Amino acid sequence: MSRSWQRFRTRAAAARLHLDLTTLSVCGAYPGSDLVGKGWSSSRTVQQVRVLAASNSTGVPLYVRPHPGSAAELTCLGQAMDDRLRQVA
Repeated sequence: MSRSWQRFRTRAAAARLHLDLTTLSVCGAYPGSDLVGKGWSSSRTVQQVRVLAASNSTGVPLYVRPHPGSAAELTCLGQAMDDRLRQVA
């Protein structure tokens, strides 16, 4: 298979992405952690890590990155777009 065909297939597979931002709740003390932070659930304040994942239409993950538990959704999405633009440039 030619290199240009492989690039086309990769782009076609990633033409439509599903984004999922989820939280992983943790217990215990994590002093000095860059990821575990205070977050908010519907019922209480929790210690958590946020995870942003992007997958193609078949469910194959193309991007998975952890973010601080206290990060806002738009911050996580903005950072992911900045990371991707740096990779392309």
